[in-house]
Amino acid sequence: MAPEHSDSLLGAIVLVLAIASVGTWFALADRLKHGQILKYEPRRPVPWRGVWTLLPILLVGLTVFAAFRGDASAEDADSATATDFVERIALGSLQQAAIVVAFLAMVIAVSGATRAVLGLPKDLHQFVRDVRIGIVAWLAALAPVYGTQILFISLFGPVEGHPLIKIVGEHPNPVLYALAFTAAVVVAPICEELLFRLLLQGWLEKWEDRRLGWREEKPNDEARMTSDECVALNDSSFVIRHSSFPEEQPPQIGWANLPYGWLPIGLSSLLFALAHVGYGPDPIPLFLLALILGYVYQRTHRIVPCMVTHALFNGLSLVALWRVMSAGAP
Repeated sequence: MAPEHSDSLLGAIVLVLAIASVGTWFALADRLKHGQILKYEPRRPVPWRGVWTLLPILLVGLTVFAAFRGDASAEDADSATATDFVERIALGSLQQAAIVVAFLAMVIAVSGATRAVLGLPKDLHQFVRDVRIGIVAWLAALAPVYGTQILFISLFGPVEGHPLIKIVGEHPNPVLYALAFTAAVVVAPICEELLFRLLLQGWLEKWEDRRLGWREEKPNDEARMTSDECVALNDSSFVIRHSSFPEEQPPQIGWANLPYGWLPIGLSSLLFALAHVGYGPDPIPLFLLALILGYVYQRTHRIVPCMVTHALFNGLSLVALWRVMSAGAP
């Protein structure tokens, strides 16, 4: 719905966030000059293996396939009522949550994954720190993601965006908006970060580590090995070999001569972007967002910062939509 007049509040919010995003990048660049943007926090490789390593890829593949195939229900979208959309959004959110949660529960049951492996904070202090990291990552993502999206719109013109945004814009309804907000700010960040960062990127990191020979499964005769030869990483199944790399830091160069960790980040980000095909120019800006999310996960190996960044990003889009709808209201 196109507004008939400008929204000064929305304009002020956009200006403040743009300045904050640029300022965040300057702060991060200064931090990089004095060391690392975000300290690498080691953890043992994810324990899922065998067929369980294929299931995350299968689930991601089905998500990407569904995005390319499109929503069959879009054909009768014009004749659907607000009540129909309420039912679709509610059912879709429940289905997405049920599939991801059930799949994750099976992986945990089979692999015996611990709290640390699942990327959960160990206490309230770490949770608060994770939230702060997520907020900083969100601020950093705003300029490149929205800047790229604006650039594509200026070059190719406005195109149809995310169907959820379109539905809420064409059917202004409080219940519909509340459901859309829950789906975009709660369900999607949790489910997509569990799928693309924890399950997929976690497994890709394990694959890269094995190709580099950095973290390997412990041999049966480890009891005869000295502490100088190996050190356990929060689990009795994997070790870091001191003869190859330091205990606290991974190798600088990873697979295919890329910086360590960036192959898993790039592949998971590409699939994340492909899963949003059909949403206008979104896949390209969202690839940049996914790179930032992947970097945060690769450094912290915790999932809460990624969920916070994702939720804030989606929440801002819906708040902007609400302001535009309000500005365009008679």
